[in-house]
Amino acid sequence: MENKIYGIRKLIAISFGIDVFLLCVLFVLSFLVGGSSPERIVLAVFLIPSLYVSCELWSRRVVLDARGVRLEKFLRKKELGWHEITNVGALVLRSRTYLLLTTAKGFVSISNSYENFSHLIQDIAERVDEEKIEEEVRRQIDSPQVNSSELIKFWIAALVMLALIIIKLFF
Repeated sequence: MENKIYGIRKLIAISFGIDVFLLCVLFVLSFLVGGSSPERIVLAVFLIPSLYVSCELWSRRVVLDARGVRLEKFLRKKELGWHEITNVGALVLRSRTYLLLTTAKGFVSISNSYENFSHLIQDIAERVDEEKIEEEVRRQIDSPQVNSSELIKFWIAALVMLALIIIKLFF
C-alpha cells in the first residue's frame, strides 16, 4: 500500500499566513512609526502565538500507510496501528467535523480542516473493521461538511490589519 498524505487545506494555511504577515508588518511599524510600548506589547502577545500556530498549520499531516495512521504536528508525531483502533467516530459541531479514532490508550481527533477530508475518512474506514465504524462516519463519507467560516474570519482579520497599516502610515 502506498502512503497517502493529507495536509491542512492550503487556502486555510495561506489565509492565516497572510494574517501573520500583516501582524508582523504592524509590529515592525510600531517601532518605525512611533508606536507606544503598550501597542508593541499587545502586538507581540498576538504575534508570538500566531507564528507558532502558522508553523503548526503548515506542518500538520495525516499519513496513512500499511502499518496505520501517523499524525504529524509541529515538532511531534503520533502513530496508531490499524489493529490499535477500537472505534472510528465522528463529532459534528456546527460547521466543524471531527473524526475520532479511539484506542485503548485514548483517542485522537482529526478535523475537517484537512484537504480531501471525505477521502481521508473513506481511506481510514476501508482499513478498519466494519463493526468499529459508527454510522455518523458513513454519513460524513457521503456528504462531508466543509468549514468555510474560518476562511471568512481570516480574511476579515486581514482587512482589519490592512486598515490599521494604512492608518498608521498615512495618518
